[in-house]
Amino acid sequence: MDGLLAGGILAILIRENVRLLERIIPALLAISFLAILSIYLFTHSFADNNPLFIKIGYTLFDVFFGSIIIILFSTGKFGTSLRHNLERKFLLFFGKYSYGIYVYHWILFCFLNPRLLNFYSKLKIPFIDPQILAALTCTLLAIGVSYLSYNLFEKQFLKLKKYFSYSKEVTMPAVATASIGDSVLQSYEK
Repeated sequence: MDGLLAGGILAILIRENVRLLERIIPALLAISFLAILSIYLFTHSFADNNPLFIKIGYTLFDVFFGSIIIILFSTGKFGTSLRHNLERKFLLFFGKYSYGIYVYHWILFCFLNPRLLNFYSKLKIPFIDPQILAALTCTLLAIGVSYLSYNLFEKQFLKLKKYFSYSKEVTMPAVATASIGDSVLQSYEK
C-alpha cells in the first residue's frame, strides 16, 4: 500500500509543484539508496523474513524507484543522460523478454533458491554472500528460460497476429448502453 501512496504523492507533486519535486528528488534518491545499503550492511539480508526490511525496506525501494522514474521524465541534464543510458541495446534486450522474466522468475526462485542457498553455503566462498549468489543464479536462469520461451513459443504465436483483424475503436450505441445500465439498476433494486 505504501507504494501506491508514494506514487500518488509523486503524481500530485508532478502536477502541483514540479519545482519542489525537482529539488527533493536527488536527495530522496541518495537517502533511499544509502538506507537500503545500510539495511543490507547491518542485517546482511534482503530476505522476506528480515524484520527491518519488512518494516522499512519495501518503502525505501518504492521511494528509490519512484525517484528514478521522476528523474527519467525530467528534462534536466541528469535525466536526459540517464534516459540515454537506459536506451542502450543491452538493456533493450530485456524489454523483449521482460514478460517471460516476470512469469518465470518467481517459479524458479521458489523452487531453486533454497537448494542453491544450501549449495553455495557449503562452498564457503570468501567475500561473496551465498544469498546474493543464489539470487543471481536464479535471475540468470530466469533470463535464459525467458529467452527460450520467447523464441520457441511466444514468437510463434506472434506470427499468428496477421490472421486477425483489429478495429481501432469499439463503440456501443447509446441505446444499448442505456438499456444495459437500466437492467443493471433494475437488478439492484429488486
